[in-house]
Amino acid sequence: MVDSAREARSAAAAASTALRLVNETAAEALIAAVERGESRTRVEIEPVPITPGTGRIGRLYDDKLLDALDEAGGRSLARACRILAALGFHVATVPDVGRCEAEDSVVERISSLRVTHLEIGFATAVDLMRSPAEPLLKAVVLPSAHLWRARAEAARRVETYERKALATIAERADRGDVACRLGWRMFGSGQPDARLLQQLAERLGGRGFRVELIDASAALHVSW
Repeated sequence: MVDSAREARSAAAAASTALRLVNETAAEALIAAVERGESRTRVEIEPVPITPGTGRIGRLYDDKLLDALDEAGGRSLARACRILAALGFHVATVPDVGRCEAEDSVVERISSLRVTHLEIGFATAVDLMRSPAEPLLKAVVLPSAHLWRARAEAARRVETYERKALATIAERADRGDVACRLGWRMFGSGQPDARLLQQLAERLGGRGFRVELIDASAALHVSW
């Protein structure tokens, strides 16, 4: 509930800022991370001052981070952290510490703490059972953490396949060949994954190779 139009405007502004952070800023950083096969990323944010206190030097995460933000009035950032947590991400930060010399001591004292970034991890993310109507997630378009984990794992697999492919191509080129066939079995066991083969074909194509995907045999014909 709100008691005034001013409170309503404040709530709307906080929600809007949180959604931009999640749907735009965090999404952009996550896309870049999974393309590199990484399962964590760092998002720079506008500094949010928090109150110095016991246990707030070093890494803050989960309830400690939320408590510090709530206490400092960092409403939009706290909401963004809660949204990310609801999506299955692990959210943490290391506050920037300001220090100054105390007049009556040779030891510097902490003058300020600021949250300047968020560390978003999804290496151990699992599919969370939740109601799609959960109020916190309304207007959130960022996919859940376990889907980003799957994308990062796929990117790492394709990178491994690419290294194997390039090694085979180098060996065949040394023999004077100008083409070769890359079968699925040289990359993995089990059923062929057409999606991963297509991604591999695109990466090799980006290196200047001519690549043809042979669907019937789950193989790539590569020429140079």
